[in-house]
Amino acid sequence: MQLRKVCNHPDLFVDRPITTSFRMKKSVAAGFEFTERSVRRLLHPEEHMGSVSLGFLNLIPTEHERISSTQAERVAQLSSHRALTDMREVQRTRAQAASMYLDPATVASSIAYLESAARWDRFEELQHCVYLNALRRQQRPIYGKNVVDLVTVDAHKHPCRPRPKVPHKIMAWFENDSTFVRGMIPTLDERADSFKTKIEKFSCVTPAVVTRDLEQFMLGRRGVEAFIDEDLKLSAPVRWAPFLPKEAPSDPWHEARMRLSIQFPDRRLLQYDCGKLQALDKLLRRLQAGGHRALIFTQMTKVLDILEQFLNIHGHKYLRLDGATKVEQRQIMTDRFNNDSRILCFILSTRSGGLGINLTGADTVIFYDQDWNPAMDKQCQDRCHRIGQTRDVHIYRLVSEHTIEVNILRKASQKQMLDDVVIQEGEFTTDYFNRLSVREVLEENVDLTSEGVSAADAALDRVLGGPDSSGNNEGRNVGRALEQAEDREDVAAARVAEREIQADDADFTEKPIGPASGASTTRQGTPSVKSMLDGNMLDGVDSVEPDDDAEVNAWGDKIGNIDQHMLGVMGEQLKGTKLELPKDKKKKGKKKGKDTRKR
Repeated sequence: MQLRKVCNHPDLFVDRPITTSFRMKKSVAAGFEFTERSVRRLLHPEEHMGSVSLGFLNLIPTEHERISSTQAERVAQLSSHRALTDMREVQRTRAQAASMYLDPATVASSIAYLESAARWDRFEELQHCVYLNALRRQQRPIYGKNVVDLVTVDAHKHPCRPRPKVPHKIMAWFENDSTFVRGMIPTLDERADSFKTKIEKFSCVTPAVVTRDLEQFMLGRRGVEAFIDEDLKLSAPVRWAPFLPKEAPSDPWHEARMRLSIQFPDRRLLQYDCGKLQALDKLLRRLQAGGHRALIFTQMTKVLDILEQFLNIHGHKYLRLDGATKVEQRQIMTDRFNNDSRILCFILSTRSGGLGINLTGADTVIFYDQDWNPAMDKQCQDRCHRIGQTRDVHIYRLVSEHTIEVNILRKASQKQMLDDVVIQEGEFTTDYFNRLSVREVLEENVDLTSEGVSAADAALDRVLGGPDSSGNNEGRNVGRALEQAEDREDVAAARVAEREIQADDADFTEKPIGPASGASTTRQGTPSVKSMLDGNMLDGVDSVEPDDDAEVNAWGDKIGNIDQHMLGVMGEQLKGTKLELPKDKKKKGKKKGKDTRKR
């Protein structure tokens, strides 16, 4: 059953789930953020390139754009580079003149050494000041603040008229603003509409866990403030601002945020997950274009639910009938389907679809899955192919390749072939025996090699692979064809059964049977029996005609046939038994009076 579910649809095992995120108030990493940074700082060695200040070395060209070109030239003119250089040279001369000899035994030598060290420290400070002054004199912008301010347009300020501070005049100020400026800066809604497709399609993966402090943890406090729009903070209308809308400002990220928090499976995946539904879609389109109507049979109720979703997606009109449908509703649904040509298909379960339902309005039968019993499928076909049908009925079977359904279809075809050969052609039905009376059964000259018996024997020979009476190879060809359709185990079992049948025939005929002899095995028929039909049932049983080739026992008596012996025993047991003929239903009288027949 599980293998058959796989062939029908994968949703019979597990449906596509609705994915949601687990929300946490505080992220797990926020608890040990400071500890992690401290440990990383202590364990990781310092990189020398990371400690170099490129701005101090004037290696960042755009770092000095905050100053104007005029200001940079003025700083260069007012620089005291010459005075600092003179002071450095004077200090160098004084430091060189001082004594650097240190005699710890005398106080004067120690004082002279300390004074010389102080002079050299002062010289190094002046040397560093000269270096810093030279770096600052070399700081020059690329464009300058004056050029950047000249080409910058402030969106919140009118170039000629400043933005009013009174709230009720702000709307008039916006309305009287230049249309060219408004066109250059689109609103939030206009920009959201232009990126609507990207916003909707970008959010395709739902995260497993989300937290509320994730933005602050990833971007920091300043990063969060940079991404917050001041206009979106107004969650409710302000009393002193009547121009503001009464509803909250629109959020263009709302749909993307919802897609990230919860994800529903695409309904079109219902068809693309199953090859049968893809083939059924093409078939229904072709049937609808040709004006045909179909009956879809399945054995599983859950498959009916899937078929309902499939038909609703494509907009096909349909009716459903299963075991839960009430009896009074079935006839109403049947009449509606037969009279309304707008209904394309009728989906039914195999078991409930065979309870006397006449659906001649359809001319196509589709079996979504296969049944081991071909009689059930034939009964479902009869719902459409019965009296009142004026069109040709077409049968379609949806079979998944390289699956168990191939074996089910093969076994069902073999059973159908066996039924056609043995039951239909052999006429082994109740109608055949109803046509025979007791007199015909017990008639003296019963020809056991009649046309009906010969046809039945030939049919059994074709199915079991035995020889036929005509001596041709038709039976063998049929047997070989069946062996090709059967499995290996079934072929081996059939051959073993055939050898057992030949061995049993050899026991009865007591003649060697072999492929080299060239003689075909003859079926042992029942010898003709002479019986008398009097007031008693088989007063005596005549002997079977003598056989010239009969064998004799040790006493010289002929050994009779087992059938002759059994008929003799039954004749002795039935002596004196009256014969009661069965009533003939065709000659039954319609009189309601007392029965005057003699018993």
